[in-house]
Amino acid sequence: MLIAVILPALLILQWLNDRYRKDNETFRKIIHVFHGVTIAALAFIVPLDFLIGVEVFFLVSMVIGRYLYEHFNKVEWVLYLARLYKVGRISYGEYLYPISAIILILLTNNKWVFAASILTLGLADAAAALVGKRYGKSTSYTVLGQKKSLVGSAAFYMVALVVVLGFTQFAEPAVSVSILTVLWVTLVITFSENIGVYGTDNLLIPLTAAYLLSAL
Repeated sequence: MLIAVILPALLILQWLNDRYRKDNETFRKIIHVFHGVTIAALAFIVPLDFLIGVEVFFLVSMVIGRYLYEHFNKVEWVLYLARLYKVGRISYGEYLYPISAIILILLTNNKWVFAASILTLGLADAAAALVGKRYGKSTSYTVLGQKKSLVGSAAFYMVALVVVLGFTQFAEPAVSVSILTVLWVTLVITFSENIGVYGTDNLLIPLTAAYLLSAL
């Protein structure tokens, strides 16, 4: 039932991107945001253990998609459905995203920590990529051969800050910390994004966020 809702939504998002943007990186980040928001919301609707099955489905889909793209990339419909892999750089992020969600579920039974950690990945990481691509050329630098930018990191920090603040205000049981602590936690999470290359930020960001938020 859940898959019957998610798959059409993904196809609609892809169609909208093709119609109005035709930008593969934008499409990747739309999926990034959709994935994060969806499973963060589901954490409050279904048991966290149920989400392991959802993430296994996403992981298997990514493996099949990568195989099709690498072995049947001359077939037009394969190229259309597997464009997540056309990034022009080495990246294993599509695998590490669902793997990180599964690890989070296994490590914590706190739906607030899980949701905040996944939203940090889904929203802040997408903001860093899109803002950095559009405005970050003059402030770009490389980390282990992969391009980053100060503008992108600033965008990540601001979005992550909103998520962390939201966590401190709405989480149950209540979290009472100083604004300085919130700023410091957000800075460390931003650093984890900055050193995450080849898609490893999809693992480092939520695990770092979960560890720090659990400690608050």
